[in-house]
Amino acid sequence: MANTIRDNTPDVWAEEAINWAVENKILFGDDTGNYKLHDICTRQEVLIFINRLYNLLNS
Repeated sequence: MANTIRDNTPDVWAEEAINWAVENKILFGDDTGNYKLHDICTRQEVLIFINRLYNLLNS
């Protein structure tokens, strides 16, 4: 998969998981297409990720 993350590159240890999350529509960028991978996630963002994963596994 070509790297679609524009703003920064995932660390090597996380790259496969992040690409999987993007491909499965669990992780989206912001309005400008940036993922801000090195920023801290809010509780709301984490719950959104969990909800999207739950929906993916139960679809």
